Amino acid sequence: MCLLANLPNSIPVSVVMVSQAYYKRYGKFRPRSTGEVSPEKLFSLMEDAKILSQRARSRYLTNWNRLLEDNGNLRLRKNRQVETVPEDYFDQEIIERAKRISREKFHRKSDGFFYAVRLVGEIIGRQKQRIRDDLIEWRIRCLIQRNVFTYQGTLTSMRLYMIKSVIDSID
Repeated sequence: MCLLANLPNSIPVSVVMVSQAYYKRYGKFRPRSTGEVSPEKLFSLMEDAKILSQRARSRYLTNWNRLLEDNGNLRLRKNRQVETVPEDYFDQEIIERAKRISREKFHRKSDGFFYAVRLVGEIIGRQKQRIRDDLIEWRIRCLIQRNVFTYQGTLTSMRLYMIKSVIDSID
């Protein structure tokens, strides 16, 4: 959308729905983003490109301008649109998943503590869209600061500290 907003209207733009095109051509796997497709396979997907209509282009630009006005830090795709969401959008999911992990037999031996990297992986693996691991770890650190989680180890890397839920939910 940013690129579209900076291109003159006279330049035609084509769009490839990478997930659909990849599955149609190669089967079995549906990439969640262009970054999951190898460059040699990406080029062949250009055959499925469709020219963006003026109406669709206008909708993208309207959405882009709305996002600029929102001035938010976290955006997700919801209902086929990119929307600004609060920074704490994933917090409740992080807390719920942490409680489940803590209850597993393996973690009971360590008083419910488990490595933060495990929680980051669980959250990312359950999302329908791609999110970055550093976003989830940052939210875990925010929850530690708010005393939702306690930790053992050093916070220099998610692989070097263990966490445990202190409270059941946040308001």
